[in-house]
Amino acid sequence: MLSLPFMAQIEPTSRCNLKCRMCVHAEPQAGHDLSYDDFRTIIDRIPTLLHLKLQGNGEPLLHNQFCDMAAYAHKQGIFTASCTNATLLTEEYAGKIVESGLNELGISIEYADSEKYEYIRCGSRFSTFTENVSRIIRARDAIRPDMIIVLYVTILQQTDADLKNIVSFAVSHTINTVYVQNLQQHLSFTEHYSEDVKGINNPSGFNATVKRFQEIGRQQGITVWSAKECNWPHSRIFITSKGIVTPCCVLYDPTEYTLGNILHDNLQDIWNNHRYNIFRPSQSAELCDGCNWYHENASS
Repeated sequence: MLSLPFMAQIEPTSRCNLKCRMCVHAEPQAGHDLSYDDFRTIIDRIPTLLHLKLQGNGEPLLHNQFCDMAAYAHKQGIFTASCTNATLLTEEYAGKIVESGLNELGISIEYADSEKYEYIRCGSRFSTFTENVSRIIRARDAIRPDMIIVLYVTILQQTDADLKNIVSFAVSHTINTVYVQNLQQHLSFTEHYSEDVKGINNPSGFNATVKRFQEIGRQQGITVWSAKECNWPHSRIFITSKGIVTPCCVLYDPTEYTLGNILHDNLQDIWNNHRYNIFRPSQSAELCDGCNWYHENASS
């Protein structure tokens, strides 16, 4: 275990503008924004921070100071990433995001088929999504070509039939990398899903899909990869829009397991407190059961 975390995921907002069928926002959720001043306080209280993800259970671009947050972290020499549903990417906003110094932007997608996409992503239009992705690519190419743009694909049971379309979408938008994750199976997420949305319920089935995806990508010069293990409790920290620290992005709900509040408590005390230490050794079967990465760890 590190003396302090070098990676953090900080939630700018818990609000979202969509009601995707495979998300906690499929059901109405109360929203909250992290203030810019509190964000700066949090960054300043993690002196070991090298990698930041500006992402939580909301759409980060809804925060009216998202670019200020990215710029502040970037100026501290922190590699800063985020992930968006791309619905808010106007020409002006896309330019500001690139200019902020954000190092990496993930773009979420499950299907590159208009009908399937709009069914899953309630409130979004595929034509708008496609144009907005083109906008951020144009802004990146014109202003800061070294900015990384990645497709984030959540694998559903029906995704297999659309793998070629997703790779073609990446190619047509000059996106060279696709990150793949299984639909999260932890109860904190599944209790909100629509009944007709299913992931792949076993690691071997998911891994087989990833391999097919990788082969299709390889043929088109696209890198497809997936995280294989969880190292959250030993090197990372998740912080909600209210400053509350929880074990990870899956155990995001403070009512389930809270480790402290970084706006009020010393980080060293949080990182080394009793609740963190009893959680760490092999993680908690009770708390982590159902999580994709927990079962990947257990099966490896």
